[in-house]
Amino acid sequence: MAELDDALNALAGFHPLVLEGPARADHRDPMAVAWDIAARLGNYWAERPPQKPLLLLTQGDPFEPQGIAALTREVATSLSIPRGLAFLDEDLDPNHRAEADRENVILEVPYRTLALALERKQPGSLYRLDQALKSALVKKNADRELLGKPPLPAYFHRYGRLQEVTKAAARLLCGGITVAHSATPVHEFSVTSLYTVGLDLGLSRSGDLLR
Repeated sequence: MAELDDALNALAGFHPLVLEGPARADHRDPMAVAWDIAARLGNYWAERPPQKPLLLLTQGDPFEPQGIAALTREVATSLSIPRGLAFLDEDLDPNHRAEADRENVILEVPYRTLALALERKQPGSLYRLDQALKSALVKKNADRELLGKPPLPAYFHRYGRLQEVTKAAARLLCGGITVAHSATPVHEFSVTSLYTVGLDLGLSRSGDLLR
């Protein structure tokens, strides 16, 4: 327990940057995209200066030469900031932590630790998030059926929950957060698209999202 508290205390000392977007489906040059994101972040932070040192908080993606895993490396390098890792506990995904990219990662915190921190500060948040994610995925699958597409994979709920709990808990623990989407518009049938669930519930704030 002390080790987990240490991880939360360490995280609380930073202003997290969370970068969300497609993985292998993104075939753009990651270096060029990263420099564009870094430049936009510079303008964004000039108007909203972070009050703590920056940390790029990743969510367990294994390294790939393109897509979000490559972008997080490049953005962290271009901003000269360290990275942190939020990962799913082993019983939720036995390979998530083991396969995560750890380049320049200085702290790691499990999903359940973040979830408990969120629930302590906002009781009932996890239940509301769980139900809202289920409803959003039912709607997306109904839309896909009309298009003749198969249902989304079951893991969308698990990773959508990790995505939204990570941001909500980090914002409350750290007193602020910045979220950037690597590709816009966000694809309607992606895990990233579930960010609207967090916004609707008030777990995230639109003002924290890089435009």
